[in-house]
Amino acid sequence: MVWMRHQKGTSQHPKPPFAPIGVFQTKGPLIVLPFCWFSAIDTWDNPSMCAADTYDLSGDIVRFRSRAYNRPDLLPIAKAIEFAEKHDYPATQAYCSSGDVARRMIRDLPTAVSAGDLQVIRMGSGKERVLFGGPSLRFDVEKRNGRWLVAAFSTE
Repeated sequence: MVWMRHQKGTSQHPKPPFAPIGVFQTKGPLIVLPFCWFSAIDTWDNPSMCAADTYDLSGDIVRFRSRAYNRPDLLPIAKAIEFAEKHDYPATQAYCSSGDVARRMIRDLPTAVSAGDLQVIRMGSGKERVLFGGPSLRFDVEKRNGRWLVAAFSTE
C-alpha cells in the first residue's frame, strides 16, 4: 500500500495520510489523553505523529498505564531523524537496528529534512520501505521483537 499527499476538492491543503489516534475520554479511573507533534515526516502543515497516553487515577498517585501511536511503523524514522540531526549517536541508535545504520544517518542525513511526498511501501509482514523527498531519502523499517526499527537508510 502506498500513501501519497494529495489535494482534496478545491482546497490547497493536502489531505493528511495519518489519522490521529484516540479521543480524550474518561472511563472509570482511567483517562486517555491524545496528542500530536511536529516531526520530520510531516507532509503538510499539521503534525503527522500522534499518540494517546492512558493514565490510572484510581489512587492517590496518578500512574501511567500505556501509550499507543497512530503510526508505530513511522515512529522510529521520525525519532531517528530528530536525534541524528543533533548528532546524538546513542539516541539515534535506540531507533535503529544497528550502530552502522545510526552512524550512516548521522553522517549522511541532510541538514534540512522534509518528508514532501511520503510513500510507504509494504515489503512483507513487518517490513516497509519509506521514501520521501527533499532530497530523496529511503528508510527500510522492520518490526523486531514487537517494536519497529530503522533497518536501512540511504540517500538517492
